[in-house]
Amino acid sequence: MTHTYTQNGKRRYRYYVCSRAQKQGWDTCPTKSLPAGEIERFVVDRIRAIGADPKLTAEVLRKAGADLQDRTDRLAGERHELEKDLRRSTGEVKRLVSTSTRGRDKAAVTGRLADLQERITVVEQRLGEVHAQETALKREQIDENDFAAALKTFDPIWESLSPREQARVVHLLVERVA
Repeated sequence: MTHTYTQNGKRRYRYYVCSRAQKQGWDTCPTKSLPAGEIERFVVDRIRAIGADPKLTAEVLRKAGADLQDRTDRLAGERHELEKDLRRSTGEVKRLVSTSTRGRDKAAVTGRLADLQERITVVEQRLGEVHAQETALKREQIDENDFAAALKTFDPIWESLSPREQARVVHLLVERVA
């Protein structure tokens, strides 16, 4: 189900509608649409339930840790490839400089050196970005105490939000309703 709305004058009616029903006809879906408020209350109740269920809390922490590890591993792999590329390009620069005095076409060597220097600059810039992303990921590590503290503050924070802000938070959390 996906979020949508209709409007009657200034009043907006939000609801979730069956995606399959929209694409293939209303007869293909047992639940055509549901009021957004009911679905969103259910989602909020499920968020609250996470803190009350130790198994669910452990599963959320495990999945968050696995996702973080996956992202960290991908960045480490990219960093490794960039470092290899940097070593390869730097090595080629050194070879070209050492052999440029031995009768090679100076214009060709100069052009290749310029290309390599540009490549090295790009790789070094991306290495800096990867390093910054790796540092940021280390700060994203969630431990059980932080998670429990965040869940304890959920209700007061939730209640302080306007209905529009609450809806926005739910939309950020919920990709689809199944």
